[in-house]
Amino acid sequence: MNCKKTLRDVKTFWKIAEINEIARRYFTMNIFDDVLMTLGILLASYFSSLGSKVIIATIIGAAIAVTVSGISGAYMAESAERKSKIKILERKISMSLKKSPIAKAHKFAIFFLALVNGLPPILVALFIILPFVFIANLKIAYYISIILAFSVLFSIGAFLGKLNKENLIWAGFKMMLVGIICAAIIFLVQGR
Repeated sequence: MNCKKTLRDVKTFWKIAEINEIARRYFTMNIFDDVLMTLGILLASYFSSLGSKVIIATIIGAAIAVTVSGISGAYMAESAERKSKIKILERKISMSLKKSPIAKAHKFAIFFLALVNGLPPILVALFIILPFVFIANLKIAYYISIILAFSVLFSIGAFLGKLNKENLIWAGFKMMLVGIICAAIIFLVQGR
């Protein structure tokens, strides 16, 4: 397969199917959701005095479930939406678009957006739990993992701030604030 042609096709499909905005939304929302889920598991595990292996297994298990859900859910939703768009367009122009670049672009969008929706949770979870793999001291691993979780939240907030042309630090802090609220609720529920 010719790499230049494939890249050209991807760029064309990207424009036709208007992927950019949807991909950004899926990407940021799912990272945000996964960080909060991972943070919740970390904090609940901390209060339950669980060992590294249980923490890693629990977070990976949850991240796999979210990844499978994200990929399949986005695939089904995008497939339904885009097939509907094609049918409406076909009715308007009274011709089949099955083998057209428009249909190919929407098929590409379905697969691409399903991956963008589903892969970030497992990648972020693996990043956040790295300290439990490499650091023997459980308490230090917890602290570093929590710092990593908040760093990811800050980065997502700053990324969204850049899109909105906001102050990046303030935008990052707002996203971290949600994590702090989540942690406070877990502390109130679990810390007793």
